[in-house]
Amino acid sequence: IRYVFLLRKFNLQPFSMKTVLTLILATTGYLVCHYLFYQHYGFGWIVLRSAVFILIYLPATIYFKVSPDIMPVWETVKKRLVMLNAKR
Repeated sequence: IRYVFLLRKFNLQPFSMKTVLTLILATTGYLVCHYLFYQHYGFGWIVLRSAVFILIYLPATIYFKVSPDIMPVWETVKKRLVMLNAKR
C-alpha cells in the first residue's frame, strides 16, 4: 500500500536495482550460513553463524556500494584503523 501511495501521490520510486542487489546479497549470505551450520545448535554456533554472515554481507555491501550511507562510515572506520596502527 505504501509503495502504491508513494508512486501515485509523489511519483517516487522507492526501489532500485541496488535494492535487488541488497536482497541477493542477503539471501546468498543466509543460504551459505544455513547450509554450513544447519546441523549445529547452541549459542556458540549462533555467534559463528552471525560472524560468517557479516563476513559475507559487509564486504560485498561495501564493494558494490549498495548504500550511500555506508561509505562515509566505512571511510571513518578505515581512518581510525590507520591512526590506531600508526600509534603502535
